[in-house]
Amino acid sequence: MGTGSDLSVALVLCWLLRRSRTGFKKTDGMIAVLMLYTVNTGLIVAVDAALGMIMYIIMPNNFVFLGFYLLLSKLYLNSYLAT
Repeated sequence: MGTGSDLSVALVLCWLLRRSRTGFKKTDGMIAVLMLYTVNTGLIVAVDAALGMIMYIIMPNNFVFLGFYLLLSKLYLNSYLAT
């Protein structure tokens, strides 16, 4: 559930920011920076959580998925500090 919400928020925010480009150089530059923050905070965390879940479903008898879940806390911290 957390993966889906992170992914949907990141995608919708990127889509809205992309639609709001004006054609002015400074404004478009600021929108590009905001899109970069959106990708850094939401999309990367969602991809990592999804990979952890996929690895658990594919290989439930080993602990490969733990690598993704241990990385997830660090990504959440970095996304929190970036905002």
